[in-house]
Amino acid sequence: MVWSLPRETMLFRVIITPDDIRRVSVESLPETVDELVNILRQELGLQGKSFDSLEVDRCALENEMKKKKVAWKQVDALMDNTFSLRRKEVISEVPLVKDVKKRWPALFTQRQVAAEFRRIMAKDLGKAFFDGLDEYVPTFLQLYRERCSGDGALKCLVESLDADVSLCL
Repeated sequence: MVWSLPRETMLFRVIITPDDIRRVSVESLPETVDELVNILRQELGLQGKSFDSLEVDRCALENEMKKKKVAWKQVDALMDNTFSLRRKEVISEVPLVKDVKKRWPALFTQRQVAAEFRRIMAKDLGKAFFDGLDEYVPTFLQLYRERCSGDGALKCLVESLDADVSLCL
């Protein structure tokens, strides 16, 4: 028995970003998945960039990072635009860290480490870090109490933290 899908208008919900969800209707069923992807890109206006244009953006990013006064909004936009190139390079070529640092200097700034984490994991790095750190606060306080027997400054700090913790409870 051969199954066939009806040749009617299909409605797709495409998630561009968590805040940008669009609906696209396609009149006929394409023959391949690649054709469907191309139709969706055309309908959404998301034509992919070529390797050459991504490399031009990467060079612009590299030049921007050499400046004394960096335009961070431009760097953010260029890093967003070149994510696919960077991902392809890192996964397929497995370069040394020094080579990545040379080609992608912005990637090693605190701002871009957090942005890259958000691009890959769809989570805020700072929030995830501090949420995880909160889990260990009682253990740290106990460790500090054990170590502060002779140190007056550390003892004062632990006592003030104990007072703050008791206010929260």
